[in-house]
This record gives sequence, C-alpha cells and structure tokens, in this order.
Amino acid sequence: VYIYIYYIYILYFLFTFLFFFFFIFIIIIYFYYFIFEMSSSSKECITCGKKKSSWIWCVECEHQRFRDNFQNWTSENKLIDDLIKHIQLSSSSFEEYIEWIPFSDFELVKYYGRGRHSTVYTALWLRGPLDSFDDVSEDYIRSGPRNVILKSLDNSRKINPQYCHMLRECICQKHENGYRLCYGITQDPIYKDYMLVMDYSEEGNLYDYIKGKTRFVLDWMKIIEDCCDLARMLNVLHSKNLVHGNLHGGNVLNIIEGFTLTDMGLGHPADENPFSKIYGVLPFVAPEILCGGRYTMSADIYSFGIIMWMLASIQLPFADRPHDLELAKDIVNGLRPTIEIFMPGLFLDLMTRCWDENINKRPTSNELFKLLSEWKITLQNFDYTMDDYQHIIVSQVDEADELYMDINFFRSHNIHEKAIYTSQLIDFCSLRKTNRLIESPIDGLLKSKIQNFYFSFFYFSNNN
Repeated sequence: VYIYIYYIYILYFLFTFLFFFFFIFIIIIYFYYFIFEMSSSSKECITCGKKKSSWIWCVECEHQRFRDNFQNWTSENKLIDDLIKHIQLSSSSFEEYIEWIPFSDFELVKYYGRGRHSTVYTALWLRGPLDSFDDVSEDYIRSGPRNVILKSLDNSRKINPQYCHMLRECICQKHENGYRLCYGITQDPIYKDYMLVMDYSEEGNLYDYIKGKTRFVLDWMKIIEDCCDLARMLNVLHSKNLVHGNLHGGNVLNIIEGFTLTDMGLGHPADENPFSKIYGVLPFVAPEILCGGRYTMSADIYSFGIIMWMLASIQLPFADRPHDLELAKDIVNGLRPTIEIFMPGLFLDLMTRCWDENINKRPTSNELFKLLSEWKITLQNFDYTMDDYQHIIVSQVDEADELYMDINFFRSHNIHEKAIYTSQLIDFCSLRKTNRLIESPIDGLLKSKIQNFYFSFFYFSNNN
C-alpha cells in the first residue's frame, strides 16, 4: 500500500512539473511571437510602404503631415515659425518634435518663480501631447490633461537669429533614456513674449535635490552615472561648436531617470547678442570670465566641475557667504569649494582638473564623457578579466563606498541670505582691469583635505 502511495506522489509531482514547464513554455512562445510580430510590423509603414524609424513613427508620413498642417498655425513671428518647422521636419520619433500650442489650451496658469531672464509658471495643458498611436484610426492620440511648465523668455517678442539657434539646440536636447524636455512653444497673450512648454518635474532641479537631502548615504555608482549623463549632453552641445554659457544647479533638472541639462545657451535676454554681458550664478562662473574673458567651452567645464562637487558632497557651493565682489576676488585668486569627504582618486583628479585656473589644463567635454562612461561601464560590468586600470576604478569606488557604508550624513543646508542661486548680471569692473588679482593662498582647509586624500589614496594603493 505504501509503495502505491509513494508512486502516486511521484506521478503527481511529475505531472505538476510537466504542466508548469508546459505553461511557461507557452508564455515564452506567446511573448516571443508578439514581440516578433510587433517588430516586423514596425519595419514598414502601411500607408507609404517605407521603413519606419520607430514602431509608431514613419518619417516620410509624419513629415508630410507636418507640411500639410503648416497653413493651420502661426506664431506671428517668422523666426519662431521657422524654428518649429525645422524641428518638426528633422524629427525621427514622436519624442523629438515640437508644436505651436495656442495659449487657450492652458488652464490653471500659476506663477512659479523668476529667473534673471525668464518667468516660470505652472499650468494644466488640457489636450496634452501626442504620446500614443491608435491602430484603428491610424492616428496619434493625445494624453489628455497634463501638468506642464511655461517658461516665458524675456523680450522674446524681439527675438534675434542667434538666440533662435541656441533655442533650437536647447529644445532638441533629450536625456539618454528619451526623456522629453520640451513639448512646444506658446505666447503670453498679454506681454507677447514667447514661452517654452516644458515637462513638469515634481523633483525640481539640482538645488532642490540638494536641499531635500538632509540625511543620506553616498552612492558613488549613482554619482558617476549622473555625472556621465550630464557630460554626454554637454559633449553633444560642444560637438556642435556651441557653448552653454550658464551652467549651474538651476539648469540641471532632476528627473526619474537621473539628471538632465536645460537652458542650453539661454542665459541672456532673447534680444541681446549671446555672451555680450556676463550672466550666471557666481560660484559657477569661471575665473577668466570674471576677469573679462570671453565665454568658451572651457568655462562650461569649470561649471561642470562645481556640479560634480555638488553631486559628490550634497552641498551648495559657497552657501555660507555672500555672493559678492569679495567672493569673486577669492575665486579669481584660487578659492574653490572645500573638499570635506573622501572621494575616489580618479574622480577627485577629474573634478579638480575641471576647475583648474589654467583653461588649457581642463579636460574637454569629450574627454569628460569618455572617462565617466568608462568608469560607469566598468562598475556596471565588473569581472575578474579586467585590466589594471579597470581594477583601480573598482577598488577606489569600493573603498569610498565601504568608508561611508554605515555613515548617515546630515546636512542642515543653512544658506546665507545674500547667497544667490539664480542667474543674474555679473559686472565687477574692478576684476576686469587685470587678468589676475593679488595672489592670496588657496583656502588652507582645501589644501589639507587634498593632501590628506592623496595620502590616503597612495597608502591604499601601495597596500593592495
């Protein structure tokens, strides 16, 4: 009897296992067939028979759709009209195009904040963007009501061609994961300034991110990934021989996937020639610019170094003092944000090179992106066949992570009332009379921290 029961149990478990295996097999076949069919159907457009650039986007048909619709809208400004048309006819997916959006499409418009050359509002876009495709009607469907940001550009009713060119690059930028920054352009019905219709990020910008981190644990993998994403976008801009010119924490948007750059080259009024005056946030402005030099890509790299420091230290630069002439003098004379924490040696070296006084010693955006990409890939795909350089990357990051693994940092983020983190006109005439002020020693704490770090780094390297 016991033997029969034993065999029954064996048969029961055998049939259960076979049924489960068969069920999983059917699911795999179904999803494989579904994905294969979807990818096959996405290769050709059913309207024109040409190859699609993505599964719901046929470049030929969509561009013709845009052309047919040109007569149905106008911004009443030829430069703006040409800008929108150019971006539409250059788009290769639905994330890349923009449209003219009548101001009547918005409700619940509320004042949000003020920058030096723009006013920001929140609003509800009633129709929302086109973000899905209906196979039955063979047309795009709008999302419905969506929260957006309306960024009104000062004096843009008198917009010039140079600013329009920078605006195009700003709009065309997107995050590596396809995050869409800008949906289109509208116009303030009262002041007649043009407004960018942008995605609303509840997480805010890098300043908001820092202020919200009162208690935190450092994650160097995340820090390097975020820096890499920002370096990629800056490199895209520089590869087109364009300068951002106003890179600071307010122009680093905090999104679900990480961080992304905004306001590419929009740090001056729309009716002014680019970089004819100095606009920016003082802690991010390169010393050569404070002395009257012209904006270059190297000045962007300096600003990027300050952003690296912010992400690594979770602090605002020079938050404990007024952002005035005295701070400008100290920056020109070599003052940089204080390094209070242990950083991976390679990261520290790259960061301090970015804010080097000698612009020729600063890395290019291409070098920045290549180095950070290599570090990111190495950390994501660790194995024991790596070369010595890759092992150094991993060991330095592991050491920094282990050092702070059980430490909960606390930041009070007390900000001086005269520390200003919005872009403003910077005009210190006394700094322009000389390329460098009287020498003053770099902050002693900064020197000691760097020396202590390198001692720790070389000690670690020699003992491993």
